[in-house]
Amino acid sequence: MNDHRPPGADANVYLWDRSGPVDEEIATLEQTLRPLRHRPRSPVRAPLAFARTPPPAGPALAAAAAVIILASVAAIVVNRSASPPPGWGVAAVYGAAVTRDGALVSGATLPVGGWLETGEDARVEVSVADLGVVTVYERSRVSLAAATSEEQRLRLGHGRIEAFITAPPRLFFVETAAVVAVDLGCAYTLDADAEGNGTLAVTFGAVALEANGLVSTVPADGVCRVSADRGPGTPYFADCRPELEASLAAIDAGDHGHDTLDVVLDAARPRDTLTLWHLLFKVDEASRGRVFERMVALSGLPPGVTRDGVLRLHARMLDGWWSALERSW
Repeated sequence: MNDHRPPGADANVYLWDRSGPVDEEIATLEQTLRPLRHRPRSPVRAPLAFARTPPPAGPALAAAAAVIILASVAAIVVNRSASPPPGWGVAAVYGAAVTRDGALVSGATLPVGGWLETGEDARVEVSVADLGVVTVYERSRVSLAAATSEEQRLRLGHGRIEAFITAPPRLFFVETAAVVAVDLGCAYTLDADAEGNGTLAVTFGAVALEANGLVSTVPADGVCRVSADRGPGTPYFADCRPELEASLAAIDAGDHGHDTLDVVLDAARPRDTLTLWHLLFKVDEASRGRVFERMVALSGLPPGVTRDGVLRLHARMLDGWWSALERSW
């Protein structure tokens, strides 16, 4: 066997491999240092049953979990209570305006359920979330009905507002006592008295006036009167001939006489097919044929639209005709 002891180890073979005679001094030193000697540890392994199956939660663990859950719920409740209520910010106030809490000032919030009222020569600008601005003019009263991601809704009690909205269609609404103005991405002014009588004027985009199953869609430069008794009237363009506007008001008031309709048909220009298209729904079938013929004379008949379908008020056909006509408005 090879001897791996270092040179000179023969002088003290006990120190090298504990062979040979015992060295008393070394033995005494070993005894003194024994408590400090290295003790190799065997690897610790969990019993097989515990290694395969997690231990069941004991009462202490369940209690700790309950405390964590209760703390989380409490934090949510506190955060919600600390969040401001939904509402619209008041961007500017010109003149005297009040709320139920007193004088209205810039930087205030109009909360859901809250209202504001403007005095003589006053004007208030309100931010509609991040969708646009509503200006409330003098001697007007409005209240905020809803302010959510699905619906922003204002009630116009009386007076005049101007809305500038860049939201997707059917997200911003204004209610009066007679109709609901549905924003289709637009700018417009709306006047209404306490009963709901008023006028809508659209600057750009389009607005749908809805009430009791009636719908009047008003594009840019269009005007539409609103009646407390009959809801939305028939839209017309602001630059139409005066005789068309006057006769249309009579038709909306219930005068469906032959002569009154003749005035509208004779005064209509190609652009006034907006008005004639809406009249198709308001006149009897005999008069509907006359309106149809005048529309064809002014703008032609697009593919897929037939006289029979129009007289029967075929919805898809009329929608297709609307799409073809609105390019010329």
